[in-house]
Amino acid sequence: EEVMYAAYLRSNFYDQIPEIVREAASIGTIVTTLEEDLVNARTIFTVPHFRECYIAEDRFGNVDTLYRNYFLTLRQMEEKFTLDKMKSVDPNFEEQLKNNPYQEKEILNAIFPRKNYNKDRIDKANKPIVSLWVLKSPKETLLEDSGYDDMPFVCWRWRRNNDEIYGRSPSWDALVDIMKANQQAETNLVAGHKMVDPAMIA
Repeated sequence: EEVMYAAYLRSNFYDQIPEIVREAASIGTIVTTLEEDLVNARTIFTVPHFRECYIAEDRFGNVDTLYRNYFLTLRQMEEKFTLDKMKSVDPNFEEQLKNNPYQEKEILNAIFPRKNYNKDRIDKANKPIVSLWVLKSPKETLLEDSGYDDMPFVCWRWRRNNDEIYGRSPSWDALVDIMKANQQAETNLVAGHKMVDPAMIA
C-alpha cells in the first residue's frame, strides 16, 4: 500500500481526478491513458478530449481497442520520437522545428490486441498489445510500431445499453429537461428585453 500511494503521489493522478469525474458524469464515457515518465520515475495520467477517442469492444464487452486522433507540436514530437526519426520521415522537420517548434501536426495512435503475438520473441514490436503511431500529414507515415505488456489505457463508462459501445450518464437522462429549461430561459430573456426596450410604433 505504501508503494502504491507513493506512486500515486508522484504522478498527476489526483490532479486528473476532477476531470475524470466531470467527463464520466456528463458524457458517460471516459478514457484515461497512462504513460511512464522515465526521467522523473513517475506515471502520467492523461484524459483526452472525448472527440479524440474511438473505442471498440471484444466479444465479452470489454474495451480493448482505442484509436486516438489528435495533434502534437513539433517540439513534442521531437521529444517523443527523437529528431533523427522525424528527419528520416520528413527532411524539412529540423528546419520547421527551428522556425516554429509549436507548429502542430496530426497524429493517430492506435492501440489494440496483437493477433500474431509470439511469446518466444522479446522485442517492442512483439508485445501482446499493439501501439502504432502514425503521422497523418503531409502523408500517412508510420512513426513507430511498438507495444505493451498490459493495456496502457482505462476506459470507463457510467452506464451503457447492451447494443451501444459508448456510455451514457445522468446528464443523458436529464437531457430533455435541460433542453426545455434552456429554451424557457431564452424565452424569458427575450421577454425581459422587450419589457425594458419595447417595440416602437412609428
